Amino acid sequence: MKWSSKTAAAAIMGVWMATVSVQPAAAVSVTSTYIQLFPNLENANVNGVKQPIDVPVEGTGENTFVPLHWLGERLGQPVVWNEKTKKAQMITPKAYIEFDLAAQQVTVNGQAADFGQKVKLSGDRLMVKVSWLAAYAGFTTSYNAAEQRTDVVYVPSPSTGYNETGYGQDDMPNSKPVAKFMLGKESYRMGEPVDYIDLSYDPDAEGLPGYEWTGKQDVFFKPGEYKVSLKVKDPKGNVSDEYSRLIQVKNEMYWNRFDYGLRYDPIGTLLKPDWGQNDADLLRLPQLPSATKDASGSGMIGNPGRKLISADLSAAQHKGIISSASINGKARISVRFINNLSESAQLAVVMRKTGGDTPATIVTTRKGETAPTIYTQDIDSRAAAQFMLNHSDGSKLEVTAEQPKLYKVTSEMRPGQGITAHYDIQTDDDVTVYFIVMAPGESEKDLSKYTATASGMKSLPALSSGLSWEADATGRKEAGRLTFGEQPVGVQSGQLTAKPAVLGESYSVRIIRPRKAALLMYPRGGYFHGPIKINDTVVMVPEKGGLTTMDGADLLLRTNGTEPWIDLEWMPSDGTQLPVDFVLYPLEEKTE
Repeated sequence: MKWSSKTAAAAIMGVWMATVSVQPAAAVSVTSTYIQLFPNLENANVNGVKQPIDVPVEGTGENTFVPLHWLGERLGQPVVWNEKTKKAQMITPKAYIEFDLAAQQVTVNGQAADFGQKVKLSGDRLMVKVSWLAAYAGFTTSYNAAEQRTDVVYVPSPSTGYNETGYGQDDMPNSKPVAKFMLGKESYRMGEPVDYIDLSYDPDAEGLPGYEWTGKQDVFFKPGEYKVSLKVKDPKGNVSDEYSRLIQVKNEMYWNRFDYGLRYDPIGTLLKPDWGQNDADLLRLPQLPSATKDASGSGMIGNPGRKLISADLSAAQHKGIISSASINGKARISVRFINNLSESAQLAVVMRKTGGDTPATIVTTRKGETAPTIYTQDIDSRAAAQFMLNHSDGSKLEVTAEQPKLYKVTSEMRPGQGITAHYDIQTDDDVTVYFIVMAPGESEKDLSKYTATASGMKSLPALSSGLSWEADATGRKEAGRLTFGEQPVGVQSGQLTAKPAVLGESYSVRIIRPRKAALLMYPRGGYFHGPIKINDTVVMVPEKGGLTTMDGADLLLRTNGTEPWIDLEWMPSDGTQLPVDFVLYPLEEKTE
């Protein structure tokens, strides 16, 4: 289309045309403007009043386009036609913008911008991309996907400092700020997130550091009428008058409390699903398709090929060798020791070659340990968290049958102090590991008096250090679960035989293609406390204390649907009872 100056001006101005010389924009009044834009509609809500638009709104969210002259008028930043240059011009708080329709060019402060991406023609009207203009016109935008609504909020600032009386020597008190807000819609349903649009401002343009809400809630779960009030305060301590609005909540359910929590509650919130008596409804949820795999090359800690030496020495009450075990190849040494003696002591982990003339080499590949502390209720969790984050150690120790060596030794431990430690090691021959309570200050030269006799020593079995799973959630539209630990006796009754977790056990799972979903952890065995590693981040579950079945399920994470997988790893702490369920809930979009 070939543009004349007349048709170009009409495209800018719509049904009217103004011919003016360009003058600096007058200072705008300090009032707030809130605009709601809906795609394909020829009207918009401006400060709660429906107003017509001569061309329907195009697009949604970041790609919303509206007629330029219409938006400029509502912002108090009009578009004017310069007959001399045959161009339209707009002066905003942050830029001078010029539109040349004949050449299909737009410049911002003299710099060219992409005409087709920032502004475009719709018939004979010039449309502007709202999100692009926001950076120069001083307003903010947001998008409500559920309503398919683009919000524009504009709170202008005075062009000069505020003067109470107009006199140059004005020393009158600072003016009061103004509290004001609007709601995203006239009424809400139960469980529907409430949109609060802040339109408060300070006539002195000094900012608003203080907000005081009364009755404000993000969501309401009972029908009725709710009063919400707001006061604001400026930097000089002036407080606004109270501004109030009534929120109408209809007797119609949008999300119930559990479904709302899956989507909007903060990560770490404890949710109470309606799983029915004795967890029978939970047990009816299908298991995610999964396969056990060797995680030795995956970077995960659960490794079916690694033997576990679990030494719980929390009841040890004498010096000497408390227990020992034989290892060869990959192993995990996990030890918990609390000094129950009436005197100070130290714990030593000692390695010795099991027979033969050649030495054995022990390589440490991962470790996690605590310093002695009287706060023994947290030592398991802190050691496990450190262990999951410590991917490599690499230290080596060479031992023979004749000369045992200290592998690890604690500092002096006073009565009541405790430690927990985990070590992943690999040996190239048979090795015996001893757990010895020694006197403070003793060293390798003192080991012979302990290793020469094994009176009262307990031999520890080699256990599995844990398992690793891979679960496929591809295309899943319904909730599914992964159960770690003992399986229930009866699905209908929900009966199970809970068992305590073993010190040093670890579990890992990779959930493939989880879609957009929420992941919960439920302690069906009765109690859980400990760290869980989610991808590369370790979180404590729960944040404080322990999690019981009465508390509900912990909201671990939400996915956005683009992740190729989620990696989960965890090591239970003292007191944890198995089984534990991880439940994946797909978050379907709400259809109106």
